[in-house]
Amino acid sequence: MSTTTATRFDRTALASVVLAAVAVVLVNLWLPATIVALAAVTLALASRRALKAGEERRGAMLAIVGFLGAGGVLIATVVPRIYVLLVYLFAVSA
Repeated sequence: MSTTTATRFDRTALASVVLAAVAVVLVNLWLPATIVALAAVTLALASRRALKAGEERRGAMLAIVGFLGAGGVLIATVVPRIYVLLVYLFAVSA
């Protein structure tokens, strides 16, 4: 008779992946995508910190996937806005 133990995944890591996926879907709407992506990054970092503290849970890879997905959305939404702002500022001062 074999006994199986339920695998316990960190809920914040799972929430980070879900929010990163929502941010990817909302990437055309830059403000909501940025807000959701920031929440996903925050949850991913909190999850990594909790998992490194030695909890008996799994989900480190989920936290990394959530962090990278949300980071990609932040790059795709925030960097063009900063670029446009800088071009505008330098064009006005010239």
